Amino acid sequence: MPSGVTATVGGAGAAGFITSGGADTCSTGESIVSYRADGRIVRFTTTTPTQDLAPILTAAAERGEELEGLTVTRPSLEDVYLELTEDRS
Repeated sequence: MPSGVTATVGGAGAAGFITSGGADTCSTGESIVSYRADGRIVRFTTTTPTQDLAPILTAAAERGEELEGLTVTRPSLEDVYLELTEDRS
């Protein structure tokens, strides 16, 4: 499963993920993938978005389903700066 993923969405053959609370923050080099499936927002972080999206897109295409609002975003320069300067004590 991609990093940050805690569960899958749907029944047998479903290809979506629900994440724990921290999916809007990601490490340097990670992308945030998000889309809507079955009325739920699905979001996860990954360093390999193409690899992780391939089975999700294939399964959606086989079901004739569109993944609404599909986005893959990289952290902004501000996000990276804040992560690097975060006080971790």
